[in-house]
Amino acid sequence: MALLFGALVLTRANAELPACTGDPSLGKSHKKIVTLIKELRAKSANFKKCDSLEDYYKRLNIKVDGDRYLDGNALGDRVAADLKNSGAKFTIAGESHSFLLYSLFNGNEIDSKLGGKNKSFEALDAWINSASVKDQSITPEILMNKALALSSNDVQEALVLCWNYLRQNLYQDSRMRNTQNFVFKLYDITGEWPLFDDEAQEVKEKGQPVTKNFVRGDKFSAWYHFFGTALHEFARQQTNWRTNTHHLVKMEERWHFGWDYLEDSKKRIEIDNAGADFGKRLYRNLTNPNADLKKANSEHSLKENPTVYGPSWDLKAGQKPRDFKHPDNDSLPGLTYIQQSLLLRAALDLNSTTFSETERGCILEFSDVTVNSVRPSWLQDNPLYQEYLQQEKKKKTKSK
Repeated sequence: MALLFGALVLTRANAELPACTGDPSLGKSHKKIVTLIKELRAKSANFKKCDSLEDYYKRLNIKVDGDRYLDGNALGDRVAADLKNSGAKFTIAGESHSFLLYSLFNGNEIDSKLGGKNKSFEALDAWINSASVKDQSITPEILMNKALALSSNDVQEALVLCWNYLRQNLYQDSRMRNTQNFVFKLYDITGEWPLFDDEAQEVKEKGQPVTKNFVRGDKFSAWYHFFGTALHEFARQQTNWRTNTHHLVKMEERWHFGWDYLEDSKKRIEIDNAGADFGKRLYRNLTNPNADLKKANSEHSLKENPTVYGPSWDLKAGQKPRDFKHPDNDSLPGLTYIQQSLLLRAALDLNSTTFSETERGCILEFSDVTVNSVRPSWLQDNPLYQEYLQQEKKKKTKSK
């Protein structure tokens, strides 16, 4: 019974809540359902030890920053300055990559001079997934500098390495690819990753239900798009390609986001363009011996810029991404898929004192981040979670 009500109130695995018996009006009002379950919880000994997942999540104090802006030109200055100031020799061009444009547009892996998943790829993977690298600690600058070090300062090869790494499991469900272990390690360049739930969501337009795809907060896509456009523009600077990357981004906007079933594309398009700015500025800084990089270290690439998206882009207090611009649309109770994943990750951190053992148990019991009966690998492989599953299995066996 506890698990049944926990799944109903505290997860968002289903887009719709089950119909309620008794008062038929309850099926039309999420607020009434939540109130009813709270009353049941208060009367049930099974719930006395547990707060709601929302209450536990608030302790993490994770902020959403709608005005976060990635400045590709500033990043191009900083990476170029790091290379030049180090005194290390660097190579501008990797080998000519056949079908580069085709590979980037289709999300394909790009052949490296050293072969597919080579030692550089393996070394990057080992570093990112090591315990010493904390969640949300890898910025685009840090990743690029690490890739350069692993690619003998071959700049184009480093960009290829970043692309190949970031595109992993591209064709998975959008929630699963956003909760790969390496994605947790990457800094949230969207500023809105906790809001991401699932692309396909139902909204209301003129009182009618419409299915739309929401892309705001999609950190996985933001990162691989950024390095994809950077790689394309960096390579284009060495060739006679007529179509520049910014034009290709506009084509993508018309193709992917111009149709009526997609919304909230503005930030993704800006991040795509920032990648192109980064690739172009990096190439020109490295090929121009007189490039002025004196201010590079004083200008950060991640900054606040409310003029880019405007105040209407910010979510209002308590507003969910699924009712953005749709004030008549009901908000489902509970946490988004990413918020639940962040909460579970924090609860499974034995070095953290945020939650007591009892509270950890509550979070493990009521959180649900399965997609098509599959759990993220970082969760499935966690020893504490495995122990929890074993205990649950024993309880079920005894109750039979």
